[in-house]
Amino acid sequence: MNSFFDRYNLNAFERRLTVIVGMAIFLVINMVLVWPRFSEWGEIQAKNERANQRMRTFQAQISKGKALKTRLTELKNSGSDVIPAERANQLITTIQQKARDSNLPFPNVRPVRTGLADTNEEKFFEQKAYSLTVNTDAAELINFLVAIGSDDSVIRVRDLDLKPEPPKNNRLICTMTLVANYQLQPSEETGVRKRR
Repeated sequence: MNSFFDRYNLNAFERRLTVIVGMAIFLVINMVLVWPRFSEWGEIQAKNERANQRMRTFQAQISKGKALKTRLTELKNSGSDVIPAERANQLITTIQQKARDSNLPFPNVRPVRTGLADTNEEKFFEQKAYSLTVNTDAAELINFLVAIGSDDSVIRVRDLDLKPEPPKNNRLICTMTLVANYQLQPSEETGVRKRR
């Protein structure tokens, strides 16, 4: 079998010249195309290490999947302190009933707009708030606050302002904001929770 050089009938000098020119072309191609990419090798290794770290993190979370599903089932079955949205309309009735039970003079109750109810960012809860103004003594007010706090509707006092009633200062003028959160139910068509 004839070699490349024998095929073209090259003498010794032409053979050396062909090899030198070939090596020069090879070096020029490496200098232009390959050597500038050597600096990227460290970046590629760093990206590869970050990707491997993320993969290890994801695999660790996936391995916890069964335990998390079990915990989620336990939490779903344990009940919720958040009342369904259907009971949101009962809030004012509950406040008035607790006021009557605590012998609180008939309070002035009016609805208050809350930031949570106004934004579309909150998709799972609806917040109802009522402002209550009443002129009472300390014992009746404390009984009312204890009754509100012990109710299963999870009503809480967000703002409370107390002032003595002039001129004798023996009674209190109380203004408070009562707030409760209610869980929104998903719609049947989309599965997205909607406001009522």
